[in-house]
Amino acid sequence: MHVNNYASDLAVKLFESATSTDLEQLMNTWLNTYPLMFVAGVEMSTGIHPGTNEFRYTAIIVYQPSEQNAER
Repeated sequence: MHVNNYASDLAVKLFESATSTDLEQLMNTWLNTYPLMFVAGVEMSTGIHPGTNEFRYTAIIVYQPSEQNAER
């Protein structure tokens, strides 16, 4: 029996911004650049930068790159 290991094809993209709306815009711009990509998961969090005591918004996207996007 042959089993495909799709997890080996996964990649991760990290986004970070000072505001949630900027974070959303960064993510949307990047995702619109690669419309044929399969997103396997999204993790979003907020935290406080230890040096500046400012909020930081972070998003991590786990995705499977598409060969069709590479041809663009």
